[in-house]
Amino acid sequence: MFDYILLMQAQPSPTQSLMSMLPAMLMMFGVFYLLVWRPQSKERQTHENFVKGLKSGDLVVTTGGLLGKVKSVDGNVVTLEVSKGTRVEFLKSQIQGTQAKLVKGESGDDDKESNKGDAGDEGSW
Repeated sequence: MFDYILLMQAQPSPTQSLMSMLPAMLMMFGVFYLLVWRPQSKERQTHENFVKGLKSGDLVVTTGGLLGKVKSVDGNVVTLEVSKGTRVEFLKSQIQGTQAKLVKGESGDDDKESNKGDAGDEGSW
């Protein structure tokens, strides 16, 4: 009987075990915020600013990989010219970025001579 009483006293109460887990849970939330949530939020804000700044003449890439030149922007709809005489409408949110950043690299100043004949070449419009 005496052993049973000692065992009961050795177990922490549910409140104590919850309080000992709280700092670990807060640290995990902090790491999640710094590594996942904050960078995702910054990326989303950057994309929203890019989409708001779309104008006629921009060379863009859609999320589906379609390359085109912006012909008009009407509300949430962007009209792209994907080849001469072929226009396609997309939602603004489906525009991934500019061709200079996504196709040619970050600098966007590749040698024009090496890109002759490419679909994304500005001279082909």
